[in-house]
Amino acid sequence: MLRIGRIRRGTGPSAPITGDRQKGHKPVTNEEILHGLAKIVHEVAGIEETEITPEKSFMDELDIDSLSMVEIAVQVEDHFGVKVPDDVLANLKTVGDAVDYVAKTA
Repeated sequence: MLRIGRIRRGTGPSAPITGDRQKGHKPVTNEEILHGLAKIVHEVAGIEETEITPEKSFMDELDIDSLSMVEIAVQVEDHFGVKVPDDVLANLKTVGDAVDYVAKTA
């Protein structure tokens, strides 16, 4: 049976943050979040990590479609332990918005 739209979890180099970070004992810096997010976007959309900067718009400048954004949200949850609800995802326009959300929520 063919399954359409299945999102692969836990594939690729994005390992989840474990131990003290996940429990909130050691904060994750915005730089670490940006680096992790850049790896995820590269993995999902094939965009070079150096192109992924805080001011870039996901859809307009990085040309990431809504399905890829959902996959990025799933990978963010796996990597950072942060859930990204649909209403929040719809409002994450730039890479910086995503970094700020993860920083506030992690």
